[in-house]
Amino acid sequence: MPTVVDSEVQHVEQSLMEAAGGHEQIEMYFGALIRQSIDEVVDGPRTGRIHFSSLTPEEKKYVGTKVEIILRNELEVPKGLLLDLNVRGVEVDIKWSQSSAWMIPQDYDDLRKHSQPPVCLLIGTQTEDSLEFNVGVARAVLMTGGRNRDGKGTLRASHIDQVVGQTAVWLVRRGRLSPTFLATLSPEAVARIMGARKGQARVTQLFRETVGRPVPRSAVETMAQQKDALRRTRQDASRSVDSAMPFRVLSGAWKAHREAALLLTGHVLKKDELMAVPHEALARLPSALLSSISRDAR
Repeated sequence: MPTVVDSEVQHVEQSLMEAAGGHEQIEMYFGALIRQSIDEVVDGPRTGRIHFSSLTPEEKKYVGTKVEIILRNELEVPKGLLLDLNVRGVEVDIKWSQSSAWMIPQDYDDLRKHSQPPVCLLIGTQTEDSLEFNVGVARAVLMTGGRNRDGKGTLRASHIDQVVGQTAVWLVRRGRLSPTFLATLSPEAVARIMGARKGQARVTQLFRETVGRPVPRSAVETMAQQKDALRRTRQDASRSVDSAMPFRVLSGAWKAHREAALLLTGHVLKKDELMAVPHEALARLPSALLSSISRDAR
């Protein structure tokens, strides 16, 4: 990271780096924060939605509020007197943008409120539904004179590039954001899943499309759209032989299930992941391991 001339920008940069666990962890830290913020507003378990682009304009704005709430909780820092955060004595405003073009209010130039334009933590994706994101710390100095009807000006990622090392620094430039699980499936697979009318059928189809692949709990909840969503993965979820799952669903919450998944697919299941495995594949496992799996599923 280049040295920053602006001491307050440098102070905030160093504080955030420390909170994230250092330069090696900073992209993962903010990537997880952005992913969580978007997913909580998309609210798949209740709405069945998958993509950021499915949000209303009001909901898209609320992602910024979510970012602020989650970040403040993660950093364990108080709100400032005027701005969103007080980072060890420096007030910082959090700015979110789905296109890395951050809106700067006119009152940032009001000397009655600020002795100089405040420091901003700029967080945003490159474009709507993009898997690239940027995080920067910058003094809110506009590079152009244009403002909209509300008096707000725009500070773009390309503007920040021009003042890095002076009044700005990138913490993450074009970082990689992990996609929601359902967005990793083909459009045809998603259509088949979403085409099922009831939660049981959607969950079953989800596992048909992902046999041998770890599936996060959140994806199952999105399809089930109900409390206790994982009930739909149990072998006795339906008494109808025709609608019973043609596979067993392994859960990373159980040691025997994790061992089976590793032996059959090479995947290490996390505690919040599930995996559909065909019955014929399970039959090849050692009998003792099969017995343990059956006991865990009760």
